[in-house]
Amino acid sequence: MQTRVLLLTAVLATGLLVLTGCYESRDVTMHEAGVYKGKVDPLVELSANPAHQEGLRERILMIQTDR
Repeated sequence: MQTRVLLLTAVLATGLLVLTGCYESRDVTMHEAGVYKGKVDPLVELSANPAHQEGLRERILMIQTDR
């Protein structure tokens, strides 16, 4: 009888430990589609520069045309 109680207690304790490993926080972050809310990206200003755009275009053409 005492062995049965000890075994049941061990099984319940193990089950409780296993279930605590499955805990997931319910904090949900809602994002708006198409709206970037991260840190300021310095490449955004750089990408507005036509010379930079031309350099990127030349670079992609150089890479893609050799295949």
